Amino acid sequence: MTQIKVARFTGPSKESPLKIGIAEKPKPGPKDVLVKVHACNVVPNTANMLTNTESLPEGFNIAMDPIAFGLDASGTIEACGEHVLNLKVGDRVYVDPYLSCDTCQACRRGM
Repeated sequence: MTQIKVARFTGPSKESPLKIGIAEKPKPGPKDVLVKVHACNVVPNTANMLTNTESLPEGFNIAMDPIAFGLDASGTIEACGEHVLNLKVGDRVYVDPYLSCDTCQACRRGM
């Protein structure tokens, strides 16, 4: 099992809302690629949520706790699924956060 370092939001907290830990490195499915992220963005609303718990809406709930934040990621392809045609290991890529698979439950609900 190969492991990677991750930063996860574990809940709003003034002390340390982000925890650095270890996770199992994901394996790409047949139509997926695994991207080694070199840079990503944390949007202002996310940064505010991490540091200013008073600004959270009443009843705020993290559905996927702990969750890894990051948007507009870029990096290099580390592995490709068997059905990936136009990309290869080593390609530099930008991960579009608005693309959808249109097959999972979240995409079918428009989320």
